[in-house]
Amino acid sequence: MGRTALHYVGKGLYSKEDFIREAQRYGVSRNLPPHVIAQLEWGDTVLLAFWESHDGKPHQWQFNKGRARVFGFLEVRGVSVRSLDGALDPKDLPLDYDFVHEVGEEVERKCGYYVVRYRMGISGSLSGAVRKLEQWAKERGRTLRYMLEGTFHALDEDLYLDDMPFTRNLIFLDVPGYPRPDGVDPRVVVEIIEGYRQRQSRPRYHHLRRLGLAS
Repeated sequence: MGRTALHYVGKGLYSKEDFIREAQRYGVSRNLPPHVIAQLEWGDTVLLAFWESHDGKPHQWQFNKGRARVFGFLEVRGVSVRSLDGALDPKDLPLDYDFVHEVGEEVERKCGYYVVRYRMGISGSLSGAVRKLEQWAKERGRTLRYMLEGTFHALDEDLYLDDMPFTRNLIFLDVPGYPRPDGVDPRVVVEIIEGYRQRQSRPRYHHLRRLGLAS
């Protein structure tokens, strides 16, 4: 059994149906800081939920407690990485990979667009890979950004967790994860992505338009 965490999906961009449809096509990708991703390993469970306030106040203004409406989970498979200051070449990275493929796959999500340029498989740990990448970037004065990657599983019916705070990172839960799957390639997948463009959620976009900062 691995670790279990909880992560919220923004309702400003996604309905439950939209998220499930996209996850079934591309898998799940969640923007997270490296120190958070480094607390996870291949096969860990991340519950996916919408946060609902008990008092109707939006989480943008008050980080109060509410409930988590869990509709599915991802099994952690790896991480995507992009550089803010130039392209990344797999040969330059401090990872011992078993394979590397040039992919060139365009990914169009409701939250953004990017191209998967390379896909690598490594036999080491996910946490170890992220720490090596961060050290490599620090030594060269570069800035990397990460997305947690995993396969999606929908629940038969929504599960509600009460008295849960809102956060944009992960909430680690004191419960065992789902059994790590048999018959699945256990290598951590590391993808190098390029051309990333993030979309604003609808509430934020409309707020900018009212201020005359978006059309």
